[in-house]
Amino acid sequence: YALAIQDREMTGQYNQISGRDLKAFFAEGELRHVLVEGNAESLYYLVEEDSAHTVIGLNKTESAYLSMDFLDDELQKLKLWSSTKAVTTPLSQLKQEESKL
Repeated sequence: YALAIQDREMTGQYNQISGRDLKAFFAEGELRHVLVEGNAESLYYLVEEDSAHTVIGLNKTESAYLSMDFLDDELQKLKLWSSTKAVTTPLSQLKQEESKL
């Protein structure tokens, strides 16, 4: 199994993905694509596009496969397929144990 964690520069808040196989693809030293095959899980903090970048809540997904495309260190596209399950928990209702894979 593989696990990747992104520090959001917010105390205790980390975007995370895990799965059986995780492959990362780079171009010119920059991350371009991530593919997770088998038991893909992700935890991702949803953020408002306002000046304060207000956190809305934590989105948890489970799927057989997950792929992500990046450009200039920004997520451009997220795709989950085959029996996807997702739930978003508002930050005010989030329990500490729910914030880690």
